[in-house]
Amino acid sequence: MSKIKVNFIYNIALTLSTYIIHLIVFPYVSRVLGVELIGRIGFVDNVVTYFSLFSTLGIVVVGVREIAACGDDFKKRSEVFSGLLVLLIYATIFVIVLFLLAITIIPKFIENRTLLLIGMSQLFMSSLLLEWLYQGIENFRYITIRNIAVKLIYAALVIVFIQDREDYILYYILTISVVVINAIINLRQSRNYVKFVYKPGSWKVFLKPMISLGVYRVLVSMYTTFNVIYLGFVCSETEVGYYYTSIKLFTIFIGVISAFTTVIMPRMSSLLAEEKMDLFKINIKYSLDIIFAVAIPLIIYCISLAPEIIRILSGPGFEGAITPMRIVTINVLFVAMAQIWVIQILMPMKKDSVVLWGSIIGAIVGLTANILLVGRFGAIGSALVLILAEIAGDAYCFYYVIKVKIVEFPAKRMGLNLLFAIPFYPLCTISRQMVPNVFLSLVMTAVFFTFYFFILHKYILKEGYIHNYLESFFRKS
Repeated sequence: MSKIKVNFIYNIALTLSTYIIHLIVFPYVSRVLGVELIGRIGFVDNVVTYFSLFSTLGIVVVGVREIAACGDDFKKRSEVFSGLLVLLIYATIFVIVLFLLAITIIPKFIENRTLLLIGMSQLFMSSLLLEWLYQGIENFRYITIRNIAVKLIYAALVIVFIQDREDYILYYILTISVVVINAIINLRQSRNYVKFVYKPGSWKVFLKPMISLGVYRVLVSMYTTFNVIYLGFVCSETEVGYYYTSIKLFTIFIGVISAFTTVIMPRMSSLLAEEKMDLFKINIKYSLDIIFAVAIPLIIYCISLAPEIIRILSGPGFEGAITPMRIVTINVLFVAMAQIWVIQILMPMKKDSVVLWGSIIGAIVGLTANILLVGRFGAIGSALVLILAEIAGDAYCFYYVIKVKIVEFPAKRMGLNLLFAIPFYPLCTISRQMVPNVFLSLVMTAVFFTFYFFILHKYILKEGYIHNYLESFFRKS
C-alpha cells in the first residue's frame, strides 16, 4: 500500500475517532448543561480560538511545507524547526498581552473572565502543539495514536465528573486540557526528529509567508470564528448555543475532508518540485470526483433528517438549531472545493497572494453579512454569513485556477452526482414517516444511503475514481 494511502487511513482514523468521541460527549454534555451554558462555553472557546489565530499565524501551512521540503536532512530540518518555533513564541507572547488587556476592558469578556483566563493556557500551548512538524515528516501514525489516546481519556473524565450545570467550568478545563497534554507530549517527542538550535534572526525568513498565510486564516475566521463571537455580542447565549450545536455535524464532515487534504498537501508539493504536472492534475481530478460523490448526497441526507439529527445530538430545547444546521450543511460542498483550490493547488504552488485575495473578499462579505443579518436573524443569520462568505472567497480562487488552466472543472460530473442524489430526499422523508423511532430512522436511512451510493458508483456512474476503486477492490477479493 502506498504511503499516501497509509497516511490517509491514519488521518481518517484520527478524524473519525475524534468526532465519534465528540458525538458521545456532546449529547451527554448538552443535556447536562443546557443550551445557555453550551452557548457560553462556545462563545469563550471561539474567543480563545480567534486569538490563537494571531499567535500561530500561518504555521499550519508554512510549517508543513517547509519541514516537508527538508526531506531526511536532520540538520536542515532542525534549523527550519528552530526558526519557526522562535517566531511562534514571539507571536504568542505578544498575543497573550493583548488577550489580557482585552479581558480587562471589554464588558462581554469581563463577564466571562474566569473561563477566558482558563482558556489562556490553551492559547499559550497552541503555539507549542507542533502538529506541523509531525505532518511535515508524514508521521501520521504517531499523530493518530497520541490524539486518540488523549481524547479517550478526556471522554471518560467528562462522563465521570460532569454531573450537573455547576460543572461547566470543570468541563471547559477538561476540554482545553486536550490541547495542553498533546502539546506537552509533542514537545517531548520532538527531540527524536529535531534539535533546537537558536540562531538570532533565523525566524525572519519565515515572517513574510507566516504573516501572509496568517492573514488568510484571520480573514477566513471573519466568517467562521468571528461570527460566533459577534453573535454572542449582539444576541443571547442561547442563540450562540443553537449555532454552536448546528455546526457540529458540519465540523465532522469538514474534518474528514481535511484529513484527506492534510495528507495530500506534502505530496502535491513534492510533485510540483519534481515537475510532475500530469500526475498533479490527475490527483486534483480524483479529489474533485470524491468530493462530488460524497458531499452532495451527505448534504441531502442532513437537510432532510435535520430534526432527528438535532434531537439525538442535543436533546430537547435545541430546536432552534435545526434551520441553521440545514443552511450550514450546504456549505460542505463549497468548503470541500475550496480545500482543493487552496490547499491542494494554490498553496503547494506558493500562490499565497491569490489565497490572500480570496480570503479578503470572503472577509468583506462575511463582515457585511454579519452586520446585516446576525442581529436580526440570530443563529440563522450566522449560518447565512458562513455560506455567503465561503462562496464569495471560493469564487475568486476558483476563477484563478480555471483562468491559468491548472484544471478543468468537471461540471458534467458534478451535475450527474447532483441529479442522481435528488431522489434521495423523498426517500429520506418517507423513511422518517414510516419509522417513528428517531434513532432507527437515522440508521435505516443511512444503510439505504450506503446501498444506493454503492449501486450508483458501481453500475451507473462508471467513469469516476470511486467506480475504479470499487472495481479494483472486487477484483482483488
